Amino acid sequence: MTLEKDRPAELFACAAVGPNSGLKTVRLSPDGRVKSLKGEFLIDEEAARSIVQHFTDHATDLPVDAEHSSLGGEYSPPDGIPRAYGWIKRVWRDAGKGLFALVGWTEQGAELIRSGAMKYVSPVLMIETSSRRAVRLHSAALTNLPALGGQDALVASSRGLEQVSFTEGKTMELLRELKAFLGLEGEQTPEQVLTAALERLRRAKASETVSASVRDRLGLKPEAADHEILLTLDARLVQTASRASELDADEIIRQALSENKVCAHDKPRLEWLRSLALSNAGMAREVVANLSPWAAPGSIVRDQAPSKEQVTRSRTIREAMSAFRGDAQTSKMTSEEAFINCHMRDRNFSKLTTEETAAFSVAV
Repeated sequence: MTLEKDRPAELFACAAVGPNSGLKTVRLSPDGRVKSLKGEFLIDEEAARSIVQHFTDHATDLPVDAEHSSLGGEYSPPDGIPRAYGWIKRVWRDAGKGLFALVGWTEQGAELIRSGAMKYVSPVLMIETSSRRAVRLHSAALTNLPALGGQDALVASSRGLEQVSFTEGKTMELLRELKAFLGLEGEQTPEQVLTAALERLRRAKASETVSASVRDRLGLKPEAADHEILLTLDARLVQTASRASELDADEIIRQALSENKVCAHDKPRLEWLRSLALSNAGMAREVVANLSPWAAPGSIVRDQAPSKEQVTRSRTIREAMSAFRGDAQTSKMTSEEAFINCHMRDRNFSKLTTEETAAFSVAV
């Protein structure tokens, strides 16, 4: 829809208001070409289809205010709160007669009508430039300032005709594109669309500032893409985790040596204990705690290093634990202990011992 640029959307009054309140049918406009102070506009089948479709899509009653207070700005009441004196429930066209609305009046609206304080209804219609066809109903208002003299039931609000304007033409097309880009749904005013766009720009600007700082700290070039930042961060995290594991392993070895749990010259056992500490620090600490202090030279024989079968068994347990904890679906179907025992049986090992269950922190 293209609206006429730099020309206000006309407000056309449709009918004098009767004194009886309640749900009433009001004619919003005569049919065909209608003359106003701002030129002609057209109400035909296509105009009615567009107006009714917009009303239906909006799925909300439209207000009938006083003197177009819903338009805001200089039309706002003193307290700044526009009030509805009636609600448009339905809109339709009666060919040859005009555009009609079913209006439910509020108690205040009904009193204004009964007392004669307000006499006319003036709708806000949006007009297409090329065809001068009315395409949408914005709202309506009770008014006593008809713009067309000599038409008792077909008058317009002169106040509305002077001031109500919309940014039209190419700008409206850009607003629709901007709304689609932002993923906005439902009805929004141009101000709401622009506010959402501004907020998105502010977030993007903040993100750019953070990204620039991150690039600088990582030693990357300013033009480095986001995926390069992620890859570098991932590598740094891996390095940090690896270094943390190494520090833990070093601490476990130092503890074992200080408590005489291993001999500094027992290279095979030290290498095995370090390998275990790197893969499972908790288990390595448990092993050290359960080791007996090694004997001084000429005394009792030291504890023996684990056999090849023990090392393979420990590795098999860790593999099963890793597979179980890396698959969320498996954890929903069975326990970690049952899964590991099945894994062990498939590889000709006996099921977990009580000590292994505790050492590996297996969930039962």
